[in-house]
Amino acid sequence: MPCLKVDLTGGSETGFAILKDPRGLAQFLLVPTARISGIESPSILDPNAPNYFAAAWESRKFLYKEFGRSLRRDGIGLAINSVVSRSQD
Repeated sequence: MPCLKVDLTGGSETGFAILKDPRGLAQFLLVPTARISGIESPSILDPNAPNYFAAAWESRKFLYKEFGRSLRRDGIGLAINSVVSRSQD
């Protein structure tokens, strides 16, 4: 499945890609281009770490496009898979 967006503005160590989740009707994935273990990675807490949360929130435009209309802000959720609930390694 092709990426909806790839942002390598600061290089691959701070970049990310946005993909449509093939399992969910209205789910999109933000995937860092740097190899990190996950949300539990100490690198996420570094003051210079990319703000993946902000990038994911800004990417809600893909959700709007999927539905053909805007959605209320309180009707959108952001979830982070923990180490025990990931479907990938």
